[in-house]
Amino acid sequence: MRDTTPGSYLQVLEALRHVPALLATWTIGGASILSGREELLAKAVTQPLWTYPHSGHPRRGPAWFLNPHDILHAAGLHTVHQGENGNKFIYPQSNWLKKTLREPFLIVEPSDSAYHEACSRFEFLTSMIAMDTDQPAFADPWAGEFLLDSTWGYDGNGLASIVKAEITSAWPLLNAGAFGGELTRAEAALSTLSDWRNQYARRW
Repeated sequence: MRDTTPGSYLQVLEALRHVPALLATWTIGGASILSGREELLAKAVTQPLWTYPHSGHPRRGPAWFLNPHDILHAAGLHTVHQGENGNKFIYPQSNWLKKTLREPFLIVEPSDSAYHEACSRFEFLTSMIAMDTDQPAFADPWAGEFLLDSTWGYDGNGLASIVKAEITSAWPLLNAGAFGGELTRAEAALSTLSDWRNQYARRW
């Protein structure tokens, strides 16, 4: 994250200069989940505070200023990162990040399924934190493959139900300062994320 920007620049290219910070944050978050230390995830996506210089926006943590949809332009990813038979990914940023970091994570987690579960959980929890804001304009989730029915779940099954059951006063993310340490804010963030998914997400 930098505190200066060139005098003249293209926003799409300028955003790409934050890719290393995004990869580092994703790595810290994924590793914290795999190691059972999710309090580190909370710190990684809420610190440090930053905003584009001269933007007039408040300084915010990585959960807001490193949103993959702001850093990685979907149209460009669809060109260079495609599925089988040239099919487009529903959430290209999410898929690209998981595939890009898979090899470095092999030394930490050899199981592909465990790795993908950790990535989905990271996206989910970071999205919850991103929705915890009193300014709706900044409430954007890290929309990714965790939103698909196969991961999010339905009828009381899946990742959403698991996280909902975990949210208590002893939740590590609350103890680490996420959601201001307030249980009601964490519950509200999950509800806001669920509402966003119901309105905007592609679920299949």
